[in-house]
Amino acid sequence: MPTPEPWTSTPFEFMKYFLVFTMFATLVSGQNAETTEAFCNSLRQPPVIPAWAILEGKAEFRPKGEKTQREAISLRIHMTPAMLRAQLLFGDDERYLVQQVFADGLEGGSVITEEKPGEGALSLAAVGLRANDLMLSFLYWDLVGELPSEKIGGTACRVLQLKHENEVVHVWGSVEHRFPLQVHWYDAGRKDPKRTLRFTDFEALDEKRFWVVKSMTIRGLNWKTRVTFGESRGMAITPSDPIPASLFAGGYHD
Repeated sequence: MPTPEPWTSTPFEFMKYFLVFTMFATLVSGQNAETTEAFCNSLRQPPVIPAWAILEGKAEFRPKGEKTQREAISLRIHMTPAMLRAQLLFGDDERYLVQQVFADGLEGGSVITEEKPGEGALSLAAVGLRANDLMLSFLYWDLVGELPSEKIGGTACRVLQLKHENEVVHVWGSVEHRFPLQVHWYDAGRKDPKRTLRFTDFEALDEKRFWVVKSMTIRGLNWKTRVTFGESRGMAITPSDPIPASLFAGGYHD
């Protein structure tokens, strides 16, 4: 198996913990009394049950003034209370294995490039997507502080500010569901975001035992990418319903 590449040396430093990380909706008492650090930690350590999921869909990339380009995207997920492991497939060739161990923070994330995009193919990077857009690695950046609370689509959110090297990120985290709904990335010292991400829809699986992302929109300067997972399936893992051996393309990586 290839050696995991450190986040700081891969073009996908931004994707790890995703999106799918799954959105397990959890009501939390005493929310208003929580410190900034406690709220941030609740996003970093999600209330996950052992489960697997397969999300199939498409990415639609539209540069300003140009035609929309489309490519197939698939996310295969294995989650436990301690970690999230996922395989991301983009187009016919491109494939990544990503992992986040929650308790290990930024050091607990890794990405392995299993297959590179074919020559001339529309790539993940070309459409403005990064692995951590789906894995939410930015949650493990250094916590700077908290900005005034806001609502996103009617949902109450606390707004966290985090920093890593020369980048700053603002994260709108749902107070009720403990999941980021909106993210803005900035170059340090700049007022305008260079990229934005918004999760726009979610879907419950296995009789609402857990939730996954259904759609998301990423915007940059003069371009927009919308990812929609039109087909999702998955189940909680039990002794009688173990993780499928065929979950990952090429076989499951233990």
